[in-house]
Amino acid sequence: MIRVAKIALLTKNNEVLALERSKTHPKYPLHLDFPGGEVEAGEDIQSAIVREVNEETGLSIERDDIKVARFLAFSENFQFTLCYLYVKDKPPITLSWEHSSFEWTSATALSEAAKASGIDPYFKFAVKEIAKLL
Repeated sequence: MIRVAKIALLTKNNEVLALERSKTHPKYPLHLDFPGGEVEAGEDIQSAIVREVNEETGLSIERDDIKVARFLAFSENFQFTLCYLYVKDKPPITLSWEHSSFEWTSATALSEAAKASGIDPYFKFAVKEIAKLL
């Protein structure tokens, strides 16, 4: 079973942190993404999000502040969970090798980006759910 958890980091101005995957990323290089990734064996969703956010952005977040927005079982072998967290202002971001750039952007801009051909289907799902939060 593969479990993936992503998080929408939101500001009070309804902006969302979007990451651009690096050209060497093994899945969907140079496509937009949100912090998160695979949930490791024995790990719960919130702990995975805390770990992934720190690895990918350098941010330290509290697991108890993370809210689950939507859970979806795409198949018997793949589960996707979208979480969200409101952050204070726009904290400084330190990217890992997985991502080459970041932007605090609007739900409208994300919706436009999600229309591109060949886009990660889980990104499209996440964008629709994030629009409901804002």
